[in-house]
Amino acid sequence: MILKSMAQSDDDSPAVTDVNTAIRNERYVDPGLQDYLHKSTALDTQSKSLLHLDAASRLTVYDALTTEIVSIGQQTAMAELFGELFMTQEPGSKSVAKIAEEEVILFKAVDSIPLDADPLE
Repeated sequence: MILKSMAQSDDDSPAVTDVNTAIRNERYVDPGLQDYLHKSTALDTQSKSLLHLDAASRLTVYDALTTEIVSIGQQTAMAELFGELFMTQEPGSKSVAKIAEEEVILFKAVDSIPLDADPLE
């Protein structure tokens, strides 16, 4: 059985209602885990619209992702290998933060892949 929605419905069997209640009330109460799951969902091409969240929460998730991408980008293996030589930017070039922000905006702008479509195509 696949749970289509976490929202309770009158059509749900008692087992589905119990599972939904357990997940909502017990399983993901840790805010750190919730943030991780929201960011993971945002990176999934089929669920990146985050329709289960309100607009402010979606913005918060994508802002956190952008910050994390910038942090990772600043600690690349290339920087470790080549040090300052690799990290030097040409005058007027975009910062890592600006590039990450633009990439996240482009990612969000592309429609989600339908659940019945092949994500590799």
